[in-house]
Amino acid sequence: MHKDRLVLGLIALIALVNATMRVKVIASGWQLIGDDAVIALRSTDVFRSGSPLLGMPSAFSSWSTGADPFHPGPALFWWLAPWTSLFGATPTVVLFATWLLAVTSIVTIATVSYRQLGRSGAIAGLATAVVFQLIAAGPSWKPINPVAAGLPCVAFCFLTWAVLAGDRRVLPAWVGFGTFVAQTDFAYAPTLVVPVAVVLGSWAWRLRREAGPRRALVRTSVGALVVGLVMWAPAIAEAVVNRGGNALEVRVAAAQDVEVVGWRAVVSTIGLLLDPTWFVNPESAVSRIGRFPGLGPGTAIGVVLLIVGLRGAATVTAARRAAAMTALAVGAGSVAAQAATPAHIGVNRYYLLGTRAAAAFTWFALAIVTPAGWRVILRRKPTAVGVAPLPVVMATMVLLVPVTALAIQPSASSDRWHAEVYPAVDPVADLLVRELEPGPYEIRALGGPGATAMLEAVVVRVDRRGIECRTEPPLAKYLGAERLRDGSERGVLLVAIDAAGPPVAGAQLIVERHTLGSNRAGIGRVRRDVAAAVRSDPEARASGSPFWIGGILAASGDIDPMPTVLDDSRLSQIGERLTAGRIPLSGLSDLALSELVGAGQIVGGRPHASPAQAADLDRVFNVSVWLSPPS
Repeated sequence: MHKDRLVLGLIALIALVNATMRVKVIASGWQLIGDDAVIALRSTDVFRSGSPLLGMPSAFSSWSTGADPFHPGPALFWWLAPWTSLFGATPTVVLFATWLLAVTSIVTIATVSYRQLGRSGAIAGLATAVVFQLIAAGPSWKPINPVAAGLPCVAFCFLTWAVLAGDRRVLPAWVGFGTFVAQTDFAYAPTLVVPVAVVLGSWAWRLRREAGPRRALVRTSVGALVVGLVMWAPAIAEAVVNRGGNALEVRVAAAQDVEVVGWRAVVSTIGLLLDPTWFVNPESAVSRIGRFPGLGPGTAIGVVLLIVGLRGAATVTAARRAAAMTALAVGAGSVAAQAATPAHIGVNRYYLLGTRAAAAFTWFALAIVTPAGWRVILRRKPTAVGVAPLPVVMATMVLLVPVTALAIQPSASSDRWHAEVYPAVDPVADLLVRELEPGPYEIRALGGPGATAMLEAVVVRVDRRGIECRTEPPLAKYLGAERLRDGSERGVLLVAIDAAGPPVAGAQLIVERHTLGSNRAGIGRVRRDVAAAVRSDPEARASGSPFWIGGILAASGDIDPMPTVLDDSRLSQIGERLTAGRIPLSGLSDLALSELVGAGQIVGGRPHASPAQAADLDRVFNVSVWLSPPS
């Protein structure tokens, strides 16, 4: 492939489009906030004493309450670490690292396809990679763990195909990509299980049957084993030191008896895998999961092509049969994943990540198998066409369609969660570094999810600049155990959203920023109207996270008397009093009520905000950081 200028040119084009997407994102002012900031921060710890042994905290608690494990390993942190450690955890550096990950996956896909089917196969593989980026669960440039593992999962599917086709050279790469995906996010695990079982079974069979090249097989297998042991070493060490540790947590969580979607998802997931309209309107397609029969208008096309492909299965080459076997394996894993999803969760775009990768490879397999079926049906002699009844020039033109769509994708605008705070992140962090004495400080968020996201953005920007941020156990689970407070802190930094004034007695304002486009007069009217709607609803009550509720009341100045110390337990106690009805909603300020509605912490007999008002309340209009005495 290294001498094929057409394929190399197409790879360069796709790499350039991916780079352009990221340049557009950076130019838009995008910042590392929320989980993106946490991932960048933890990657800077890899070469330090607090090197992470596991991945990000998982959402397993939404499946069951028995345990709440981390994602299995630190592979994503390892990938980012060389760049963030050398050049800092900035948006530019992190997006550059995700670009390298995407390009590595794309080159792997093209290389595997070229080895098996030549030029036309490589073009089809590149088209598969680009189409997957278009149907991914979120902007494909994001560093957040479920999105970052997407293209590597597609590459894993192609490597599985190569291994089943007999290419022993790729086995170490297969282990590497599979481990990266498995460690980065649990959501991919079911899609990986069946292909891994099939590959291990076929490899064991080869080791027993092939006498001549057995030494080469053993050597390749040992290489793959070394890759796996190195990548899994941190997770193994954590399990040994903690007597089961995270692995035991996973076992406990998975063993919980919960109601699952079950057989209703089987037909709809198969229909989704075979529905080409997914590539045009992915959100509409995935909404059918779990609804029987849940078949879309394009499923018939996929079924017809599947029948045609099966008709010609006996006449295709071993490489094409291996691709079909791979598609069946990843498809079976996806079906099992959706059937095992807890019924109370419903459709979640991140739980469909493995299914999206499986769908992309399924259509690749159909493209390389169905021509043989058509030849059988039409009783024509085999031709030299490799992938589809199209010459390479037309196949290239077809590839350019999704590439163009990817190039014009509204990159940053598709990830605008609390984008109004982006301009405030750097100024707030810079002022903190300038105004505060160097040393350790406890840091706490006051407000809803936006306050926690802003806190994480601040921590990653002040880290290694003289300000050591420490926190309490719940947040330390994300930021790392080495950032757990130990009593030596100089004071407490309170990151508040839309604060009415000092949240605790004696707090000193360090920095305050009004966010871009703030309309304080307009939001004042919205707050009054929403608060009046809550007070007039006899069924209105607080329901949600006691911690977030307590933080919102602290920021709005609705804690009477004003506390002198605020820690997580105190905030949770205040929130629990409100949810238990011991604090009447009617006595809260307009600011507190509207913030609670905006954060989804109040329910009632009717909506308390119109869609337009809800959109306004979801925005952050003011960010302030206060310094209070040590707790």
